[in-house]
Amino acid sequence: MMNISTSINVSQYYHQFRIIHDILLKISFPYIFLIGFIGLITNTLTVILLSKSFITKNLKNKWTLIALGMYTFLSNAFRSS
Repeated sequence: MMNISTSINVSQYYHQFRIIHDILLKISFPYIFLIGFIGLITNTLTVILLSKSFITKNLKNKWTLIALGMYTFLSNAFRSS
């Protein structure tokens, strides 16, 4: 049986890229959950703070920002589950 590496010209950096790829795969899932968790916290705080009248007295686009915060909160909540 013929060895695959002899029949295909494998790059000299293939094994180094494979090691880097394996490391990135191991850290990608915790990274995704961390970003989702931070997004949930920040969007919740955004909606709460923009809902307070003493912070946004002169802000004309308050309800647009609240809707944007709610949308991103809900999309993060449903995406991470």
